[in-house]
Amino acid sequence: MIAIDLGSNSIRILQMDTQTKKITNHFSKTVRTADGLKSTGVISAEAIERIIASINEAKLQGFDFHNDFVKAVSTQALRVAKNQVEVVEAIYKSTGVKFEIIDGEKEAQITLNGVKRRMELLNLCMDSFMVLDIGGGSTELIFVFKDVVVTKSFPIGIVTLTQSYSSLDEIRANIAQEMQEVQKFINEVYAKYGKAKLFLATAGTPTSVASMKLGLTFKTYDKDKVTGTVLSHKDVDIEFKKLFAMSKVEKIEAVGEGRDDLIGTGMLIYDSIFIFSGMSESIVVDDGLVEGLLLEG
Repeated sequence: MIAIDLGSNSIRILQMDTQTKKITNHFSKTVRTADGLKSTGVISAEAIERIIASINEAKLQGFDFHNDFVKAVSTQALRVAKNQVEVVEAIYKSTGVKFEIIDGEKEAQITLNGVKRRMELLNLCMDSFMVLDIGGGSTELIFVFKDVVVTKSFPIGIVTLTQSYSSLDEIRANIAQEMQEVQKFINEVYAKYGKAKLFLATAGTPTSVASMKLGLTFKTYDKDKVTGTVLSHKDVDIEFKKLFAMSKVEKIEAVGEGRDDLIGTGMLIYDSIFIFSGMSESIVVDDGLVEGLLLEG
């Protein structure tokens, strides 16, 4: 089985042996699906070409999209794009992969399944926790209180927010205003259910910050080392200051090309969640939407 998550910034592909439940192949690439989307309202021809090229590259890496069972989903960028139908058709025509555009609620639920599976493996208590998923075009927050699940997707992502301002300093000056609805949601959840006990963080920003804290680079990134890493609010601030002082070449070495100019924005979103939630530390997991897709079978 193959699962594909086409996000607003990157594409992630995993292959699993359905008998052993082991991951047998993996692929990820920065495709910047949402590049220019904020101003044009459409997915650009260049972005479509990057997506198609990445899928074809994955084929060369051993993924058989024609003979294996494939679950392919796309999220915020295609949710809001005026040309979503044309984009899905163009990708299908060129690669044979048909994407389903899922809503924010479904995205959050599938992501939660992936995170919960990792929590079980880490022996973490699942009675009361919050999950943060910072994407390229949206940010999802998921609260779990025993049998109660509360989710919300916000149209704030590292690509769209970065492209709304001229500099990281400008984003930092406006982040509180941009995140007002997020703060309101957290306050409402806390008023009804109380404060969550654990804070789980997934997707590229938390994993990149954890990787930096561990002294890893983009090339030496290790999912097993990163997953389970505890990041405090102070850690995020420290790594943000390090990143801010880096040259572009150093940023690319640290977090990868295509993410180097976006990760600072992600850190500001991450920082805001710490402030709004009153949490002092988070547990980073590499698992998310694509792993959740595999669990659906």
